[in-house]
Amino acid sequence: MIKNKHLNQFACIVAALLISSGASSAPPVKPDAVIHFSPLDLTDDGGAKVKQAVFTYQGQAYEVKLHGLGVGGAKGKGVKVTGEVYGLKNVTDLEDIYVTDLSQDTRGTVSSETLSLYSRRGVSIHLQTNNPQLSLAAGGDAVTVTLPQFDTSGQRSLR
Repeated sequence: MIKNKHLNQFACIVAALLISSGASSAPPVKPDAVIHFSPLDLTDDGGAKVKQAVFTYQGQAYEVKLHGLGVGGAKGKGVKVTGEVYGLKNVTDLEDIYVTDLSQDTRGTVSSETLSLYSRRGVSIHLQTNNPQLSLAAGGDAVTVTLPQFDTSGQRSLR
């Protein structure tokens, strides 16, 4: 009888572990918006500043300007930088100052073909290049994102 009791307890623990492991394999969250930068031609290892992009949110395209973001590390033609945006509740929430993930160990590589940026509004931008030999990097302490088409008269998109 004692043997069956322990077997039942063990079976319950295994079942609970299997159920909880299924919850952690949920599909990834769909991004709230996407960002596409114009293809860049890098003629030397010095890289280039990434200054403009098109941001698509709820079917509308908006011009985005960035200050403090660069790509480099190798020569390349037609280099693409794309991004996914999470935590966006309103199109104007994208406009903010972003920092990189400071909780990561920065003693090693300080830039890579992927870069995650975080704002105080809870918006995160996850960028990547189409070339693993290239690096994305935030210059200085932060990356500033602005939406120049927004003014006091209201919201305007590129479409």
